[in-house]
Amino acid sequence: MSPPAVSYSILNQDLSNSTVVFVSFTFSDSEGHVGEPLPSQIAVTSRAQPKSAPVTLSNILIQLKGCISEIQLFHHLPDIQTATASGEMSGIIELTLEESTPTSRSEQKPRWVGSSDLTIYPGQTKVFLFPVFFREAGDVNAVRSTLEVETERFDLVCSSAITDNDDMPTWWIGGQTGTKTKRLNRDSGTAIKILPKPPKMEIRLPNLLEQYYTDESLALDIEIYNKEEEDTEAVLEVRLLGRSKDTLDFLWASHGGSPQDESDTTPEDNDGSRIGLPGHIVGQLARNAKRTETIRFKAPSEPSDYALEIKVLYHVLSDRDIPISKTLIADLIFVGPFEASYDFTARVHPDPWPSFFEVQDGGSNNTSSVTAYGIAQKWQLKAKVASFAEEALVIQDMSLNLHAVHGGAVCTISKEFPSADTEIAPQELQERSFCLDMRKPNLEERRSSALDISLSITWRKSSPNDEGQVATSTLAIPRLHVPSSEPRVLATAYPSASVTSLIHLDYTLENPTMHFLTFELNMEASEEFGFSGPKLRALHLLPMSRQTVRYNILPLVGGAWITPQLRVVDRYFNKTLKVLGTEGMRVDKKGVMIWVGIEERDSER
Repeated sequence: MSPPAVSYSILNQDLSNSTVVFVSFTFSDSEGHVGEPLPSQIAVTSRAQPKSAPVTLSNILIQLKGCISEIQLFHHLPDIQTATASGEMSGIIELTLEESTPTSRSEQKPRWVGSSDLTIYPGQTKVFLFPVFFREAGDVNAVRSTLEVETERFDLVCSSAITDNDDMPTWWIGGQTGTKTKRLNRDSGTAIKILPKPPKMEIRLPNLLEQYYTDESLALDIEIYNKEEEDTEAVLEVRLLGRSKDTLDFLWASHGGSPQDESDTTPEDNDGSRIGLPGHIVGQLARNAKRTETIRFKAPSEPSDYALEIKVLYHVLSDRDIPISKTLIADLIFVGPFEASYDFTARVHPDPWPSFFEVQDGGSNNTSSVTAYGIAQKWQLKAKVASFAEEALVIQDMSLNLHAVHGGAVCTISKEFPSADTEIAPQELQERSFCLDMRKPNLEERRSSALDISLSITWRKSSPNDEGQVATSTLAIPRLHVPSSEPRVLATAYPSASVTSLIHLDYTLENPTMHFLTFELNMEASEEFGFSGPKLRALHLLPMSRQTVRYNILPLVGGAWITPQLRVVDRYFNKTLKVLGTEGMRVDKKGVMIWVGIEERDSER
């Protein structure tokens, strides 16, 4: 409850030798709001001698500093006496003032004008009680009062500045025994602070979630609830702001998918009248009515936080000149639904290498030719995708996007899994394998190659309401380096088709150089397995050629990894080559590792 206001004496002028009139002006509260009535009082007291004649004031003028210019009361005898005070009795007269707005475009401010019986008898106090409406926020002060008396013999104008004294202001109230004053607990009754009108319109987000996923298409409902005492006209303004001051574009669903125009437009309402507010039109809302508007936007591709700023601008139909606003700010958190790790391993290309001593059809020296005739290599990229979502998702497809190939090569990417909908639970890990076929344009191309690629995951939520909302998330993959000008050794292991538990272990030695190379091979014995094949041998490779050496491995253990150690030394470069494991093998600092299952050992026994 607002604190009561006070009356304060602002004028002390002798109107005649026997008549003294005092005038006080008081605001009821120390604070008010735009568009809401603020009770105010002008109290006129006559301290003239009891047998003195009454004084009739022509008008009373209170000048103010702030959003209104003045309050003025004119003398008028009503046809029907409605006041509580008449004749020589003191009392409170309730008035209704009219707002007068200047028609010119000058800096003049609105004024309030009313009329009443301004005849004051000796010893009488007339209190004029009336509400004042403020159209703007700010500080308002009563600065000067003026009384006018117009008679046939003379015109008198008395003016005085309004100053606060040390006494507390007073407010006149009515009672059973007549009018009386009460003191108000504040320093001034002639100064007031006008605050913006408190909005009673509510903004709600009924389908807001704690977090969203990157790259998904979203539809967010904005509900407007009119709690004003009367009908309103409203528009909406929405912004999606990120930390780096970037914004997300959105569409209003009611606009049929057209972008929202944030320009200052003056749209028309249904009845043809102008709403006069910029933004997305909500239109008229009856008291206690609700309206839901929907925005659609695509989530950013990177995990980030955004602020959703919603502002509703409106005015009540009874007062279109006072715009009212209500703002709601909500956090939108976007997280990545997937994270992935990658294994990039070599494979033995099944096609024969081109011969350096034969001329290829189409011209091996034509680097601009679409067909590549150089050395071919095959690689496997295994993507291990983990779900970081809080709900089950459906992966519809995965693919590799090839952005650039560096170092002069042609790359062909193929999938090694069927394209089918697969549900992935929270924290679940799934693997997808891709085959990368690399080929140099000609045999003279010696540079190493590098690939810039990314992984695209097409997915949707598993809930029935979101089956039509398909999103594609793109995950970055570190640059893949493909050496092609150095000799290498590839190990391939697969079970024997004729002998149970026997493993064929093939070592493919590649010589992509222009030199005639000799390799020394040394297979070390182990207690984990027995092997057949050359323990020591020398292998001669022509330039641009490759050759495979096979060992047959008989495991002596089960349910364990065994580590055949083949030492390969290049005599020409005097360098020990590292053996590269292919699909299904592990590699540690000792060498390649092969898994031996328990079932294989049990079937042999």
